[in-house]
Amino acid sequence: MDNSVSNFKLEYRISNNSNSELIVKTQGGLNYIIRKSKQLVHPDSQHRRVFIKLLGVKFDDLWLEPKSARTKFDRLVLEELKKEASRINTADDFSYRTFSHDMNVCIRLTSDLADENGIIHSDILSVSMFSSQEQANVAPITSPEFTLEELFEAATEAREGHPPSGLHYFIYLNDPMSTRRPIWTNVMGKAVQVPVTHDTSKPAGLYVGLSYSNTPPHAQYYSFDRLEKADLDFLGLFTTREECALGGNTERALSAEGKLKDNLKDMGKLREDYSTVVDLLDKANFNVAKLGMDLTQLKADHRSEVQQLKQDHRLELTNQQFAQNALKVKGDIKDTITKANMELDKKRTSTTSWVEVVKATGVVVTTLLTGYKLLTS
Repeated sequence: MDNSVSNFKLEYRISNNSNSELIVKTQGGLNYIIRKSKQLVHPDSQHRRVFIKLLGVKFDDLWLEPKSARTKFDRLVLEELKKEASRINTADDFSYRTFSHDMNVCIRLTSDLADENGIIHSDILSVSMFSSQEQANVAPITSPEFTLEELFEAATEAREGHPPSGLHYFIYLNDPMSTRRPIWTNVMGKAVQVPVTHDTSKPAGLYVGLSYSNTPPHAQYYSFDRLEKADLDFLGLFTTREECALGGNTERALSAEGKLKDNLKDMGKLREDYSTVVDLLDKANFNVAKLGMDLTQLKADHRSEVQQLKQDHRLELTNQQFAQNALKVKGDIKDTITKANMELDKKRTSTTSWVEVVKATGVVVTTLLTGYKLLTS
């Protein structure tokens, strides 16, 4: 399906690789079925996808606002388109600014993209997608079926056969330019999104109708430029589903408010307890760090003392060894001196005896010479 938008073209294609039909309804009344796969598909392999293509996009003329999307599907589409634009810009900045580009995104249809009753809506594609034919009896979110007149007619028909003293209330937004975010109303304790129409023949704004008993319907109109939060509060309307579910029921609101106060008190006490625990933990960490430093110092002192004791012990052993060696040397010296004295005495004795022998020999020789001389004379 092609839609000419400004100076580029929007195309989309829907695929259905699952075991059930996918029903697509347009806001203009053109509805069709995306048939299921001809072959049975394993549950883990089932998927339904929407392929969206923007042709001839000039990025200087295009801006994307995911926060303005009214449906989860459209918000995801815009976010993916922004990623695609960023990818193209990263690849070539000059080409990004100068030429037209084609953008392609693929969105997988999952249950978390549904807005109401499991239905996936898209303002961008102007379609509503239903997961089965049984579900497809609901009209698209912004179709003419949600106009004030038809809602009021439905309310009138619903009153037939019932007492005429009933209270009938109806409300809708007419937003031809799709500029407004959804608003919510609480119906029997359930948050219900206010229907939206795009009727260009009527002024844009909020239309509220009320019929009480047999009185004629009374309608009120609020233009968007004067529709403020005070008006929404007065009418019991809310800008978010969460506020609506909470604030649309007085008893639930009071109960929730009481629980909220109790929870806030509990949270305050928990914060105080948490702060106390954090302080205690900080002190414990400080003490542990200090003990660690003291232990490290004690270990260092112990090592020093052990080293000093070892050194003292080695020095004492050295001194003892030195004393023993000195005594031994002293004994050796004494023995050596004694031996030397004995040898000296021996030498002295030997020398004296030899002298006497020499003297005796000399006397003998002299006597012999004298006798010889006497004999020869």
